[in-house]
Amino acid sequence: MKIMIYERIEKKVAELAPRLDVMTTSPIAEDVEKGLILLEEVDKYLTFSAYADNFKMNIVVLGTIGRGKSTVVSCLLEDPPIVFHHESKLSRVVVAKSPTPDVPFSGSTMFLPVVKHITLENEFVAVWNMPGSQHTCSPFVESVVHYIYRWMIKDDKKL
Repeated sequence: MKIMIYERIEKKVAELAPRLDVMTTSPIAEDVEKGLILLEEVDKYLTFSAYADNFKMNIVVLGTIGRGKSTVVSCLLEDPPIVFHHESKLSRVVVAKSPTPDVPFSGSTMFLPVVKHITLENEFVAVWNMPGSQHTCSPFVESVVHYIYRWMIKDDKKL
């Protein structure tokens, strides 16, 4: 169910962003209202992801866009894990064996964090694969990413 919510919100953000990002005219009030409603949906998604399963420990993977955050999370958490083959000290070949060959790894185009729930040394942990900062595809998308970062650091969050 959470995947469907995630995909629906990302689709809405992607559809609305071009209308809100138009530099030649002011956005219409209806689109601004849709943007505000989308931020409320993002807040609900984040709250559900953080608190639905009572995970006491969280790992948050942060960084700028395109730096390999999703790759690291995929390498560490895929089941079976991705296999690395090293040829020498100076060159390295990565052989990715995806457990689901028809489904691509999550890339750097995401707007919302992907939360994976794992067990680490008998503790339940939520791993947050955050969107990259400095998202350049759209000013509205960058605003959504900043909103998510601010949500994460609010004082009242018990993450």
